[in-house]
Amino acid sequence: MNLKSSAIAAALITLPGAYAPAGVVAHYPMEINSSGEISERITGRSFTVHGNFGAESAPGVKGNALFLDGYTSYVGAVMPRLNPMRRATISLWVAIDSYPIVKVDSENPGGQTCIVNCLDDAARTGFGYFLGFDGQYSFQIYIGGEKAIVNVPSGLPRYRWNCLSAVIDADAGQLTFYNNGNEVASADCSKGDINLGESTLHIAQDGWEVWFGSGVDAFRTTAFGGVIDELKVEDRTYSADELRTWRADATPVVSAPAGRYEGDRWRPQYHGLPSTAWTNEPHGLIWTDNRWHIFFQKNSLGPYMARLHWGHLASTDLFGWYEEQTAIAPGTPLDMKGCWSGCVFTDPEISGNRPNILYTGVDYGRARILRATPNDNSLVKWTKDNSPLIDQRPDGLGDDFRDPYFFRSGGKPYIIVGSSRDGRGLVTLHRYDNGTWSRHQNDDFYWGKHAEVDGSFIEMPSLTFMPDGTALFCYTPLGTENGTMALYRTGRVGNEGNDEGRFITDDASVEPRRLDMFGRDGYGMLSPSIAVKDGRVIALGIVPDKLGSADNKANGWAHCYSLPREWSLDQNRQLCQKPADEVQWIRSRQTFSQKNFTLSGDRYIGSGRHMEFKAVARCGSAPWGIRFLKNPANPDHSHASLTVNPADGSITLSLQHMPRIVNDGIYNGLYTASFPELIAPGKEVTVDLFIDGSVADIFLNERYAASVRIYPHDENGVQAELFSTGGDTGFIAADAWPINTLHNRSATAHTMPLTEQSRRMAILVENADPEALSPSERAALRLFEAACPNGAVLTPGDIGNLSFNNYGTLWIHIDRCGLDRNNPPLSSPEITSALSSFLAQGGSLYLSGHATLLLAKTNIVLNNF
Repeated sequence: MNLKSSAIAAALITLPGAYAPAGVVAHYPMEINSSGEISERITGRSFTVHGNFGAESAPGVKGNALFLDGYTSYVGAVMPRLNPMRRATISLWVAIDSYPIVKVDSENPGGQTCIVNCLDDAARTGFGYFLGFDGQYSFQIYIGGEKAIVNVPSGLPRYRWNCLSAVIDADAGQLTFYNNGNEVASADCSKGDINLGESTLHIAQDGWEVWFGSGVDAFRTTAFGGVIDELKVEDRTYSADELRTWRADATPVVSAPAGRYEGDRWRPQYHGLPSTAWTNEPHGLIWTDNRWHIFFQKNSLGPYMARLHWGHLASTDLFGWYEEQTAIAPGTPLDMKGCWSGCVFTDPEISGNRPNILYTGVDYGRARILRATPNDNSLVKWTKDNSPLIDQRPDGLGDDFRDPYFFRSGGKPYIIVGSSRDGRGLVTLHRYDNGTWSRHQNDDFYWGKHAEVDGSFIEMPSLTFMPDGTALFCYTPLGTENGTMALYRTGRVGNEGNDEGRFITDDASVEPRRLDMFGRDGYGMLSPSIAVKDGRVIALGIVPDKLGSADNKANGWAHCYSLPREWSLDQNRQLCQKPADEVQWIRSRQTFSQKNFTLSGDRYIGSGRHMEFKAVARCGSAPWGIRFLKNPANPDHSHASLTVNPADGSITLSLQHMPRIVNDGIYNGLYTASFPELIAPGKEVTVDLFIDGSVADIFLNERYAASVRIYPHDENGVQAELFSTGGDTGFIAADAWPINTLHNRSATAHTMPLTEQSRRMAILVENADPEALSPSERAALRLFEAACPNGAVLTPGDIGNLSFNNYGTLWIHIDRCGLDRNNPPLSSPEITSALSSFLAQGGSLYLSGHATLLLAKTNIVLNNF
């Protein structure tokens, strides 16, 4: 059945208020017009779509559908005036990625949010579709003045189109509820007239309101978030067989529409973050199945922390992230309040060498340590184990108990969990024996000696064995004398006696060290997630934006992840941090490069909000550094600066001369740290500065690092310059690169439907022989073949078969070297012409890796990201 274009033979358009004729008596296609409205097709009436981001579309069952953000979006429509009916079918298409939050801090979050609702309890007319926090969904309708209700106790399936159809035969007194043609519930009903009335049709929000927070900062939690399409009321009944013929041609895209954040100058473009709303601590950075995976704390229904899920980003290169569906979600009595932080691990004994999730399941009484296992190697779908590994907080500890981490030492497996005792941060130790995890009395992995240093509570503990065997213990204590910050210690893990499984600090870590140069009071990089691959130690953490709820609400998103850092230890077991080597893959054509020069004053080196600036200086006595985000029309009052001062050995980031959202009252725009090494005359110092919208990452001498949130206001503040103040500085090299922001934009704006088993998917590669492809492109091909066994693999010789009639989505993943050759096959005129035609037909391109560089070569403008 063609739901968008089927003719409505008996449905003559009538004026508002007139009776609609037989057949389809009410029809809301959910297509948005140029005025930001949806229409009721029978009467021709239009209704405004309200919300922070205006009217938003998503791919529909046919054509486009209505996207609703889950906290601000709604429509107040009106039902046509209809004759009483004895038979009716009321159908609605729905796709979601999470269930409504409803009530955040309640042991009984019950009640259901309206999807669409025109019930009038006073007049005893109307109908409604509703969805609960646990996924249970229902249909309600007045028949003969009596309300009939059908409840579906199982959860509404996520990440698919659900055609909800209520079939009412009032003569037989029967109400039957179908989902995609399968009966899911039924009920007896009155044998009276079906009166739908001329009442308000609430879409996504109705009169039931619950709020998180208060005042203008509050978020509505009783709102529907997702995609809806094709609401129809027909004065006839359909059979199950007929309903099963209704098909959705497209895979639903339930992430925020790609265009929502176009023009948002604060949203990072090459740092990891989900498509919208709230993200928090990352966990489980892991390389498997030829991809990087990072899991994270997620709420897709608004930029605030409530009923947390485990989100999932994947990448082949640490920078081009695309969002997969949610890995695990609250849904059992053990994790009703949220699936909180933990880790992903592999172990031959415990997990059979498959990645497993350990997480903190929280109800409204206590926290437990739970596990989930993947359904397949893609790590997209997971199954939760409802048998706790650790059922409760051990006696004698503080109230908080969370963030499990798995490691193996001395051939034995352990789990550590963050907690506290006697007002000091503590990490518990749990041993594995005969299938159970146990903790002996006072069995601690680590217990801080002073709250001023190790905090009153430790969260997100982790243990990494560095290539030389040193145990690196990272943790984020709360309540230190400098507030919350990410710290590390080095040492070893005991293997016998009372020391078995315990962390033993070495002499180099008598006092903990900061991971972030400027980190304190919750600023900087926090809670790093760490992976070891081929001898490389890779880490990234959360960089909180430190904004208020009103700003987050206006922006629509909160927080991002740091630039991936590569870690090593020097001879003093000092942690050395540099940008991950993969950063070279996302640099665009270099815009500035100069070697061996002396500077006194300023020198322009580039412009942009998504840039890398790198300078290597042989220091004298003069302060030097980089000014950036400068407006040349107002140079003294519109710039940020990063200054190295050899005289006092300081490194300073100043935002005090840059108009911005002030989010750092404790710093007041001035971030200063002492350079850990003596800056003697002639000493070489390397500064590598990355700016990306509202985040800046700084690396010094490939040893020290910092991540800072900025938020510049001046849209003309884009210039950067080197400076040396009050004297000469000799520069060995200075370089600038724009960062290829398209590399990551498609990733965070769309969910790539890799798990869709469809012949409508295809991948275009340079050569039919996988071994002739670059490693990056070969990994993408293997991923595609595993996830889409029915998909097509095309080469340039097959480009004549590229048609929307054959394929809906084409994936191209190309390494930089392919574009730098004289005759790159995938940017030939034949290819670019075929791609343009494919887009014009309605096809979608998914560009990952460095395929987005194809745009610069061909001048193709993609509107289908």
